[in-house]
Amino acid sequence: MPRMPRKPSGSGYYHVVSRGIGKQVLFEETEDYERYLETLRRFLPENSISLIAYCLMENHVHLLVHADSGLKRAMCGNYFWIL
Repeated sequence: MPRMPRKPSGSGYYHVVSRGIGKQVLFEETEDYERYLETLRRFLPENSISLIAYCLMENHVHLLVHADSGLKRAMCGNYFWIL
């Protein structure tokens, strides 16, 4: 059963989590982490999203972001998961 859409945050802050399927490793080398962060640096400002904090683990990612207009546009394009 599909999940219901999340309600927009009243504060504009969101905790975004991305995990590898079946605990698959997302980042194998230092360059993988660097490329992911560079992608975020390019993408987030284009979409009026501010990165507050992040934690990149081998098989998952935690992002704390602020987005006044919500994350709908970003999540629809799956831009957060581009490696």
